[in-house]
Amino acid sequence: MNDCENNSIYRDALEKIKRDQKFKPSCCIPIGGTGTVGPTGPTGPAGPATIAVGTTTTGDSGTAASVTNSGTAENVVLDFVIPEGPTGSAGLDGATGPTGPAGLDGATGPTGPAGLDGATGPTGPAGLDGATGPTGPAGLDGATGPTGPAGLDGATGPTGPAGLDGATGPTGPAGLDGATGPTGPAGLDGATGPTGPAGLDAPTPTLTIGTVTTGDPGTEASATITGTAPDFVLNLTIPQGPTGPAA
Repeated sequence: MNDCENNSIYRDALEKIKRDQKFKPSCCIPIGGTGTVGPTGPTGPAGPATIAVGTTTTGDSGTAASVTNSGTAENVVLDFVIPEGPTGSAGLDGATGPTGPAGLDGATGPTGPAGLDGATGPTGPAGLDGATGPTGPAGLDGATGPTGPAGLDGATGPTGPAGLDGATGPTGPAGLDGATGPTGPAGLDGATGPTGPAGLDAPTPTLTIGTVTTGDPGTEASATITGTAPDFVLNLTIPQGPTGPAA
């Protein structure tokens, strides 16, 4: 509220103006001479001694602005509420800043498990002779030699002693067959056949470096071996380290 509206003299003068406008005649009336100056009115209340700004608050966009006096008539403190303006249109994109320095190389991640064997690629040019590899495993055992000849038959065992002649009795029924004599001892084992030929020596393997590929950061390292024995090719995929912090 305006401080002038709290002044009784201001209110009286405003009411008088309203009444004069309400009862003003529609025709012109001659104005008489100027009257004498009336007596001096009473002294009005003292105006504010100080005016200070109190709080300034941002209101919602589209609301009305306002100002209130949170102080007294003598020491005015004005508190403002100013609505937020509407959202402006998007500004133009700023120029791209310069590229920051490359971050430090991250630590090499642990070696990932060996990948599956890839398809055999075409045979590359012969590489330089590598150092002699370790001795390959022993060759396969040669084929078994032919079976040796059968051993000699063992000697026939001795004939058992003849039984005593019995008294000649009446012809009885035919006697039972006598027991079979004991089997003679087994013959000697045949001689061992000759040793078969030695297996072929395994070729000396060679290992050369094939492709070395840089993988994406955070992926697993991998290694594959291609080629055919004894010429092997080692292909590596090593992931790039993560980007270092900005300087």
